Amino acid sequence: MVERAALVLCSILVIRSAIIEPYGVPTGSMAMTMLGNHKCCTCPRCGIPVAVGGGWRPHPGEAATDRAYQGAWCPNCGQTDLRLSDLPETTGDRLLVDKTSFEWRRPRRWEVAVFRNPSDSSKPYVKRIVGLPGERIQIRDGDVYVNEEISRKTLSESRPLRVLVFDQSFEPPQTWRDRWLEGPLSASTPLGDDRSAFPAADIVQGPILHWPESPRSRDFRWVTYRHWLLDEQREEFIRDWFAYNGGAVRHELSEVHDFSVEFDVSVESGVGGLAFSMYDGRSIVHVEVPIGDNPNQNSSIRVHGTGEARAFAIEPGLTPGRTRRIEFAFVDRRVSLALDGQEAIEPIDLPAGVFRRGVSRPFAIGVQGAAVTIRNFRLYRDVYYTNSGRNGVHAAWPLGRDEYFVLGDNSANSEDSRHWLKPGVPLDLFLGRPLLLHQPSRWSRLGSWRLQSLDWQRIRWVR
Repeated sequence: MVERAALVLCSILVIRSAIIEPYGVPTGSMAMTMLGNHKCCTCPRCGIPVAVGGGWRPHPGEAATDRAYQGAWCPNCGQTDLRLSDLPETTGDRLLVDKTSFEWRRPRRWEVAVFRNPSDSSKPYVKRIVGLPGERIQIRDGDVYVNEEISRKTLSESRPLRVLVFDQSFEPPQTWRDRWLEGPLSASTPLGDDRSAFPAADIVQGPILHWPESPRSRDFRWVTYRHWLLDEQREEFIRDWFAYNGGAVRHELSEVHDFSVEFDVSVESGVGGLAFSMYDGRSIVHVEVPIGDNPNQNSSIRVHGTGEARAFAIEPGLTPGRTRRIEFAFVDRRVSLALDGQEAIEPIDLPAGVFRRGVSRPFAIGVQGAAVTIRNFRLYRDVYYTNSGRNGVHAAWPLGRDEYFVLGDNSANSEDSRHWLKPGVPLDLFLGRPLLLHQPSRWSRLGSWRLQSLDWQRIRWVR
């Protein structure tokens, strides 16, 4: 028995030293993919969980300042009095890193990597790879451009980088009715017109949206999301606010244009259609999905303003008694749609580098004919890479034949290739690829004692 235990222990040590190694994440440069030292609470108004990073530390080993926590706010409803200063700080996430990944293959774009900084090799860093050897990298309007062309993410690549803007499931006492307007859509007035829109009082039913069956109507009944500030009672463009940074990071906020949504659709009865539209400040994209048993119907996606229209068959469609999960994204000027996690159309790419206006009404959804309920609606924005720093911001940065350009997911609070004296990370400085977020922490109570324990809900593969 002793010999077996010794053999198991030796095996673990060999695996750790040769293949897998744990790393800690003390900072928030990769939030929300992975969290550094932070505090967590539940928003007292809408009830959504909120995590805020500790911000900067005056000296290594010292406690974080309270500036981040005192200036914290809820990303969902905007509540500012979160009282985080009275809560204990949670230790940053720990990762299991595969040290052999890059011995068998080259690092890939949009994957997370651990490496040593060419300007500071004293400690390991973790960032996301956006530029590959020999490329010219530049940040424009929050997006990554490679060799003068926008770098477009697939739907699966965009999921880890999205930032929550609105979650319908967490409702404040004031309700979400001011965030939805009912009214017709028009190609000349994308996603709503104040002169014809009005609060969607009967469709917005707490945390759900519900349309009653109307078999005699051939028109879609539309509601449009507007970014309405509850406390200030006004509509505002969606910008690159990032709640995790609290009051620790101050930067010039930028208007964002890349959005995605996800929601569950339940059809109770009837035959008709579900339609939804996304607006990025320049173009409006429109999707129609049939409801009921009508084999002659196809879903169609129309890109307004370019004259382009395409149709794709969806099997099966939306039928009564079945709930379907829909993801719809207009990110990097690429349109993507998935049903139940599977992409339902071929991605459609629109011309990039165009002027885009500020957006306060990015999404609209409508129903015709059938009785439909929408649950678990969430609106996200894409990561917005800020133009701070010196490299790849005002002009494209050329990478050497073995160099990679890396960025943090928390762009406003990340020291990365934009800032370093040596922005390109050589291949021989890469230490491995994070596999698993295996030790996220949370505070628990054991009688009168408070202690940090494993947060089982946040254990996941790193994407």
